[in-house]
Amino acid sequence: MTKVSGSYRRNGKNIYIKQPEFKDLFFVSKLWSDEKTMEDIGGAFNFPENRWEMFYKKMVYPTDGKNFYCLVYTIDDEPIGEVSFHGFDYITKIARFNIKIDYRYRRRGYGEEALKLLFEYFFLEFGGEMIIDSIPTEEGVRVAKRLGFVEIGQYRDGTKMRVAKEEFLNHKRKSSMKVGILTYDGMNMNDYACAHDTLNLVNILHKEEIFKLSPVAFNDKVVLNNGLILNIDSINPDEFEPDIIILPGGNILDNLRDDSDLVKFVLKNLTKCEYICAMEDAIKVLIGCKALDGIIVPRFCNDIDRYINSDKIIDSNFCDDGKILLSSNEIGNFEMIISLVQKVAGLNLSDKLKRRLGIKEYGE
Repeated sequence: MTKVSGSYRRNGKNIYIKQPEFKDLFFVSKLWSDEKTMEDIGGAFNFPENRWEMFYKKMVYPTDGKNFYCLVYTIDDEPIGEVSFHGFDYITKIARFNIKIDYRYRRRGYGEEALKLLFEYFFLEFGGEMIIDSIPTEEGVRVAKRLGFVEIGQYRDGTKMRVAKEEFLNHKRKSSMKVGILTYDGMNMNDYACAHDTLNLVNILHKEEIFKLSPVAFNDKVVLNNGLILNIDSINPDEFEPDIIILPGGNILDNLRDDSDLVKFVLKNLTKCEYICAMEDAIKVLIGCKALDGIIVPRFCNDIDRYINSDKIIDSNFCDDGKILLSSNEIGNFEMIISLVQKVAGLNLSDKLKRRLGIKEYGE
């Protein structure tokens, strides 16, 4: 995803990370001065306002090109910490990292999720190849190992650990995930087939049902956008809580009522699911659910400016905003599903899928 004007934001399930505005450094000052939060990392630190400008220019904007800094927020927009990488070396493409979570919000998985979002940006967008740092606490070491880090030595300042790009991207998150592919009148069957058949192919390639696929229908029959009628053997939407929601594209406008079963299902599961994928015009459902605030959106229709601020629109087949994945055309649909496979099952399997589909990287 290309960095455009405005603060970078990447969404997770329980938190999101976002570059701060200058005024948000008041929270940073408060965080660093808290003794309980800082006791394991050298103690409280005074950060007076006369030092904010120098810090902001170096770490946030315009930066020296070697650092990237975000605050960590709950999904209710409460700032709870910070996450960053720094000291990036353009030759080795290695950086160090930093994570601080307010002590009142610890042991909820927020720090691990914030690091995952940061490393996705570092490895997939920034061009980094390795993260190396010393981790001072046992809990920090356990979290790092869950993200693919390996120990490389013991030192006075902690356990030195590193994770390379392939190690991070191949670190499997879960053994299987429930996928709900939503159906509705006006749906594009090609989009549905792209998601269903591609993820089913992944299960076949892996010889394991990583993606447990279920169509989700709100009627016994679905009238497709070409006028054909599709009979659906659907799971009960009221009893189903998917890990992944996929919204195929189609003639979506008639399904955007706030009281429609489609919108109510998305709203009910919006914060519970791990990932949400929307294809083309189905992005309008997420706009209607106010799920895209602050994130980058691909230009999926000519009048997108009616729905999204221009500084958050890019001309791209596909956008990965962390939890939310959006595609603007058929090519983007495949790119999105491949990215989803990489997030859930690792880089090796997503590469295997691309070879099976005959997709080549640039320069091959």
